[in-house]
Amino acid sequence: MARDYTRLTEGGLYYCHKCGNYYAQDAFYTDKKYASGLYPICKKCTLDEACDYDKSTKMYVDNREKTIEVFRKMDLPFIDSLYNSVMNKINDDVAEKTRQLAFSYVIVCVKSLP
Repeated sequence: MARDYTRLTEGGLYYCHKCGNYYAQDAFYTDKKYASGLYPICKKCTLDEACDYDKSTKMYVDNREKTIEVFRKMDLPFIDSLYNSVMNKINDDVAEKTRQLAFSYVIVCVKSLP
């Protein structure tokens, strides 16, 4: 507990404003609009907002409308052609058990733009 307190006071842990938990810096997307340089909601909560969770398969499923809304909240451009091409690539190349989410690919691509 003392170690966690030290990490918190020295800036090693950051607070997620959605779930209320503290996480390391790599659990957040970068965002220069905030003083910490991090988006105030952790990646898991952001994924929960951007995708649907199928309880029967225990997997996340892409949801275009939710993804657009998350991009709007993060003040990022939603590039329709990029999203569609990623969805096509995922659907063509990967088996359902190891399927990645289009949201994860698209946000990495958009954040890498100058």
